[in-house]
Amino acid sequence: MHKIRKKYLMTAAIAASLANGYWSSLSGTHGGQGADLAPVLMSVASVWVGYFSLAWLFAGMRSK
Repeated sequence: MHKIRKKYLMTAAIAASLANGYWSSLSGTHGGQGADLAPVLMSVASVWVGYFSLAWLFAGMRSK
């Protein structure tokens, strides 16, 4: 059961990072020009940092 939940959490993190990067690319346009790549990468990275921070926290809470 634990591996199944971990798989769903990883899938949710992937979907959230892609959605966050897509939203950042749409909201970062300036005067008809394309969005910069840096805000998109930072928004994707922020989701992954949050995911791994929570995973580390929960793993520490379960350890004996």
